Amino acid sequence: MALCLTFMMSNLFGFALALGGTTIKPYDFLIVSACVIYIIGYTRDHSFFSIKSEGLAKILLLTFLWIVIVFLGTIVFGQETPSYAFKVFRIYLLMPLYFVFRQMSMNQVEKFFKYVLTFSIIQGVFFYLQLVGVTGVLSGYGSELESGEILAEHRFGNYPVFAAFFFVSFFLNDNLSLIKRIVYCLFWGMMPIIGQMRGATICLALAITIYFFVQRKAKYVLYVGIAAMAFQLVAAPMFEKRESRHNVGTIEEIASVFSNPLAVYSNYAIEEGGGTFSFRIAMFAERIQFMLDNPQYAFSGVGCIHEHSPKQIYTFNIGTYSPDSKYGSSQLASADIEWVGVLMHFGFIGVLLWTLMYFGIIGKSVPLIRESTSHIFTVVSCSSVGLYFISYDSSSIDRPAILITLLYVAIISIYRREQYS
Repeated sequence: MALCLTFMMSNLFGFALALGGTTIKPYDFLIVSACVIYIIGYTRDHSFFSIKSEGLAKILLLTFLWIVIVFLGTIVFGQETPSYAFKVFRIYLLMPLYFVFRQMSMNQVEKFFKYVLTFSIIQGVFFYLQLVGVTGVLSGYGSELESGEILAEHRFGNYPVFAAFFFVSFFLNDNLSLIKRIVYCLFWGMMPIIGQMRGATICLALAITIYFFVQRKAKYVLYVGIAAMAFQLVAAPMFEKRESRHNVGTIEEIASVFSNPLAVYSNYAIEEGGGTFSFRIAMFAERIQFMLDNPQYAFSGVGCIHEHSPKQIYTFNIGTYSPDSKYGSSQLASADIEWVGVLMHFGFIGVLLWTLMYFGIIGKSVPLIRESTSHIFTVVSCSSVGLYFISYDSSSIDRPAILITLLYVAIISIYRREQYS
């Protein structure tokens, strides 16, 4: 079941394009399937959605209920038509999948990842084949070259959705020889680097750093040195070339944002562009300023208003480019940063609840890394901090990729249940 859901979430592990298109989006199949599973699960066991003694489950359920309340309020108060409001709301029907995944045991989770590994390797091979001109097979970000674009300068982001998980998994696997670990780590680790996904690359480094810090394994300093040298020789020039368009480097940009976060929006609006991180923070800051200027929306947001709806009247100076939007860019959500959509649709309460979820994930997992008896739990725990930071570089809560977060939360609950119950 989990594997089938993953197939739908990942566009058949990227091969949906090769199998032909359909008017129904894959994640609609995913949503319908999930709802059927909820009904079957509750029918068989009325405690299916129980949150007793589960802190993460309580936060998750509370967040989902708040989203439902805002959705219903959007319709009742006439902020949006039922059809458009449901288009925004429907993806959040995946949130209760946590209660489905937690039914598994750690042994079943291990079997699941073995199957996922097989399909991910196949997708990974075709990902790399794109670099030599074998395109048009995988769907997803960067799957089609633009007219006249040079292949070497193209960004391919359509690598396996669990690439980061497998990179950390093989990096931390002491049962493999050093040569095998290097090969596996290169296979999975080069994917976000080739795709020039700076945030994803930083999160990989963050996961490894957390493991070193918690385990206090000094012998891995050598690996850190090798990885740093490889990054400097291979990845850094690629990112520098990408950032050259913005007249600011990665380190300089991050330092500038953290030195005065509140001034990012005004500075970005005045200057002729900025780095991608500055762009994301500036976009979020502009929405925060909107909420402060319009306190009637501060707590619950503007509601489940769709970008293409006639009732979408909210416009901003900074937004993610979207040719399908009537304003030319997304105003109420963004694929570049998760928090824009959370704030605009569900207000500061939504931001608070989702933040509590992320910190709950970290708090329930990281402290147990050192005594962990499960390799998968260790990988998930080390990745938990990166899961939060990547939310400022992409969006998953309003996309099928939320399934990964829900699976991680379930793994944490399963491990704690089997070890401490």
